[in-house]
Amino acid sequence: MQQTFPAGTAQRIVIFDVNGDLIVHGWDQQTLQVTTDGHIDQLQPEGDALTIRSCDSSLELNVPVETVIGARNIDGGVVIENVRQVEIDVIGGDVSIKTISGDVTVAKIAGDAALTAISGDLELTDIDGDLTVRQVSSAHLRGRVSGDASLMEVERADIEGVDGDLVLIDTDEVEVKRVAGDLYGKSDIGTLRAGVVGGDCQLQGNGNAEIVLGSAGGDLAINGASRFEVGNVGGDFHVRESSGADGKIKNVGSDLKIIGATRLEIGNVGSDCELRDVQGDVSLGHVGSDANVLGIAGNLRVGNIGSDAHLRGIGGSVSVGNVGSDLHLQAAFPPNSEVRGSVGSDAYVVLPENANITIRAQVGGDVKGHSIVSNFAGNFVNLVYGDGSAQLELNVGSDLNLQSNESPRSSSSTGGNTGNWNNFG
Repeated sequence: MQQTFPAGTAQRIVIFDVNGDLIVHGWDQQTLQVTTDGHIDQLQPEGDALTIRSCDSSLELNVPVETVIGARNIDGGVVIENVRQVEIDVIGGDVSIKTISGDVTVAKIAGDAALTAISGDLELTDIDGDLTVRQVSSAHLRGRVSGDASLMEVERADIEGVDGDLVLIDTDEVEVKRVAGDLYGKSDIGTLRAGVVGGDCQLQGNGNAEIVLGSAGGDLAINGASRFEVGNVGGDFHVRESSGADGKIKNVGSDLKIIGATRLEIGNVGSDCELRDVQGDVSLGHVGSDANVLGIAGNLRVGNIGSDAHLRGIGGSVSVGNVGSDLHLQAAFPPNSEVRGSVGSDAYVVLPENANITIRAQVGGDVKGHSIVSNFAGNFVNLVYGDGSAQLELNVGSDLNLQSNESPRSSSSTGGNTGNWNNFG
């Protein structure tokens, strides 16, 4: 059956109970065309609406482009394109909607959903399959997406839950509460606020990206951020191409590596930690294994490092609670700065040229350096270079090795347990 008749005043078409697929095309004619191989119980115009009810087969419509389409209880799939507005609910198959000049509301889809070129607001609720959204100004995803979800060229989106993976490409502002699988943010993310990500998370910002993440169960990688705030990461965490970033991290289960930042505040790192090229201050709570910190323009404060610590190119003051094994320290030691730490094994300290520093150290082993008085193991050593305006205070379990081309202005040491570390400073 095919019927064609003038659209008249019908601005809205409402369709109920189709036992097959529903296909709607917008065209530039002011007529309605209805095509089906089955029977339609009701085809009833009333005011500005046309109601189509109970079709026992698939149904295809051609309608004027300014038409609003509403549909409910469609057993098969739905294809709608080039109309003004769409509202559909309870769909048994896949859904494809594209080129809509107004709003789109979609709920309770048993299959996959693909939505493209929606000029108005998009609202989706409960998608049992995969979801693809492209070229949308505003998207709201309620309930859950049971499969994977992909958002491309979306200005703003808020998402309650995705049971699979979530992919974001060219998105300006996204907020997501839960992703059970992996989260991939590609190609110029603007702002991302995410709650819980069960798997890995890889995020590529536009250089000014702001990223807030509650937790990631697997690995996390962030590139191109201006600010990031992260709660818990189960695996490794790497940050790159974010030299202007202000970063806060609570806990990293495995390795942490950050190359380039403005300022960092870090809680706990389960394994190795590598930080490079930070323009300001760094605060670091606990590192389970080795710490490699290079090029910190500001102050460095560290709680505990389980194994070796390599601290080089530190521009400001340094405070280290405890280093389990060896300490390798090279800093600028500017006037009035303070460096303090406790080292379980050997300490290696490189002094700058023309250093102005006072060194006080309790040393369990030997003290080695140019023109230093140290005649036996177990020393409390006191050294002054230049005007002594910077302060270095160490408690070293084994040997202290000082590297400098200059002799201290004064050098003294006492043996045994003379000196009390608790009185340092």
